[in-house]
Amino acid sequence: MVEQQALAFKHEFYEGATRQQIADDVVSYLGEYRFEVPEFNYTMGLVGGRLTDPNSGELMVLKAKKAIETRKTEGLGTSREEAEFEGLLSIERQLREKRGTIVWFSPPGDEKDGYGRYGFGYTGTVNGDAVDMTAIRVENPEIEDFNRASNALWGKKYEEAEGFLSSPQIIDIEPDRVKDFIHGNFEIKDKRGKEIFKKALKRLDSVISEYTQVVKRGTSEQKRRALYALENITLEVKENLESSLEANVIYLSDFVHPNLTVAMGMKKYISEPPKVLGSCGATGRVESNNIFSNLNVFEDSTRSILNSNSEDETEWFTCPKCSYRADGPVGNTCPGCGLTKEQFAQESGEPVCD
Repeated sequence: MVEQQALAFKHEFYEGATRQQIADDVVSYLGEYRFEVPEFNYTMGLVGGRLTDPNSGELMVLKAKKAIETRKTEGLGTSREEAEFEGLLSIERQLREKRGTIVWFSPPGDEKDGYGRYGFGYTGTVNGDAVDMTAIRVENPEIEDFNRASNALWGKKYEEAEGFLSSPQIIDIEPDRVKDFIHGNFEIKDKRGKEIFKKALKRLDSVISEYTQVVKRGTSEQKRRALYALENITLEVKENLESSLEANVIYLSDFVHPNLTVAMGMKKYISEPPKVLGSCGATGRVESNNIFSNLNVFEDSTRSILNSNSEDETEWFTCPKCSYRADGPVGNTCPGCGLTKEQFAQESGEPVCD
């Protein structure tokens, strides 16, 4: 739903965003698009009867309006986004009058518009000044499936997806019973993807942290490279975890990957990752198709991204081979293992500056 509006990952959504907000959206994005997690929890704030982003305090309806305007500027349809906007207003109106379990269904959009063949069933409850939500991913559903569910839960059917998006309900049924109902009436993947995702996040923590800094301070091209590198590293970690699970053994060497800044200078990581259709459109829609040439990962790339008018601590070179971290310029050779720029270029296939 709206908490995922940035999932087709649009960097312009993040002007003024906190790093935590960016990180949360990245985690949601990877969970849905790359790991196909069947269920996840998130929270919205509830301030003065209005739903808010808990990280930024921004009204959720304003986030929805941004999604509508972004799609308009790209010449894309906005019927789903406008329906979600109405759905948020409906939840706010209902919460002024009653409490109960929020139920919100999101049928999949048209595949020609980049939407995947899955939808969501959302449940939520008010918890003080927050609304705790659970998103349950449902596979290959038809409108008839959602109509059977809505008719059983609150006695109404809708002709199209927008009817469900604009009409969330607050009902007098316990949240766990609603969740069990959704699991019993829709096709849902097993929990393996969620388990792998949890393990992957531990290995991706530093990469995601670096990515938030690029989004905050990088150029459009650096953001594009960073997103591709993040996704390609993620896919490697996922593949290794799945292979280890199948073989019932873990090889630590399988999980060695460069940090994000180094990966942004390596051809294998800045190649466009496989496209995936999803609830907010297809992946791969980012601002620029031009690739920086001659990126100098030994001296320039980290500083240009992280150290321009930054209040954060300066970060310097990290060796892609031995992981040596320098606290200043290192010149042409890694002080830890002796790797040179020329050797790095030969191994990675990526040219470097003199």
